[in-house]
Amino acid sequence: MCADFIDFEVFQRGLTSYLKDHTYGNANQNDLWSALQTQVDLENVKLPTTIKEIMDTWTYKMDFSFIRVTRDYQTDGANVKQVEIFTAKKQRFYRPYHLSMVGALNL
Repeated sequence: MCADFIDFEVFQRGLTSYLKDHTYGNANQNDLWSALQTQVDLENVKLPTTIKEIMDTWTYKMDFSFIRVTRDYQTDGANVKQVEIFTAKKQRFYRPYHLSMVGALNL
C-alpha cells in the first residue's frame, strides 16, 4: 500500500536503505517509516502528512473507512469520496486510492 502512494521506485530505494541500515540488527516499524520518510523527502514527494502518521492509521487504529463511488449522470463521470466509520475515538484516516477511467462509464 505504501508503495502505491509514494511511488514504487521511491519505496524500493527507501526500503533498500532501511534494510542496509538494520542488517543484522534490531528494528521496529518506526525505523521503516523513518527510512521511507527520508527517501520521500530526498525525492520531494508531496504527501498530506508524514509516512508515520499515514501508516500508523493502518497499524494502530481500530476504526475503518471505505470509499464510496457514485455515478454522475450529468457529466457521465463519477464522484469518489472517502467515508469514515468511527468505532472508538474520531480519528482521521489516510487511505490512498487510484482511479483510472477510459471513455464513458457505461454503468
